[in-house]
Amino acid sequence: MGVQLRKNAKQQVIAGIFAVFGAYLAWSAYGDRSLDRRFRALSEGATTAEVISSLGEPDAVRSGCLDAPTWLNRPVLDAQCAQEFRYEARLRPAFWTVGFDERGRAIAKYAYLSR
Repeated sequence: MGVQLRKNAKQQVIAGIFAVFGAYLAWSAYGDRSLDRRFRALSEGATTAEVISSLGEPDAVRSGCLDAPTWLNRPVLDAQCAQEFRYEARLRPAFWTVGFDERGRAIAKYAYLSR
C-alpha cells in the first residue's frame, strides 16, 4: 500500500509539472501574439508615453536606432532617430523596436521575426 501511495504521489507531481509548464507556454504564446497585435496597431507619430501605454515598459532602451528609420519596411525620409525602445518576445526568437525622433515621436517601427 505504501509503494502504491508513493507511485500515485509521483504521478501527481509529474502531472502538476506538465500542467504548470503547459500553462507557462500558453501564457507566453498569448503574450507574444498580444504584443505583436499592439505593436502593429501603433500609429506613426505616437509619443513615447503612448507607446509605453500600449506596449508597456520596454525591455531595452538605446540612443539612436539599430537600422535606418523605416516604418515596417517603408523608408522614412529625412528622419533622425534619437532613441529606440526594444520589446522582446517571451517564447519565440523575435523582438520589436520603435524609434523616436528628438521630439519623442515615433518615426520608425521594426519587427524582427525569425521564421
